[in-house]
Amino acid sequence: SDGKKVYELLPDIEWDKGKAVLWLLEALGLDRENSRSIYIGDDVTDEDAFRALERRGIGILVCEESQPTAARYSLGEPAEVERFLRLLTVRLRLVEL
Repeated sequence: SDGKKVYELLPDIEWDKGKAVLWLLEALGLDRENSRSIYIGDDVTDEDAFRALERRGIGILVCEESQPTAARYSLGEPAEVERFLRLLTVRLRLVEL
């Protein structure tokens, strides 16, 4: 694989992170029309997942420099991911009230 710090052992089947995330959503019953997922990744191996969620979720690439991606949004560093998730958690709690 072309990923960062990656050594992959792969079964002899067509499988990638996009197929894995769609399988997880279905297995967890989260593949409904009114459900949206967020996938955050920092690697070329995450691009399949970004593409898989284009119409049913949000892809967020974590990268310091702009680059071509199927993700709809980007964050510059892991600390921004933490801030984003904290803000999202607060907002979702307010919606529940």
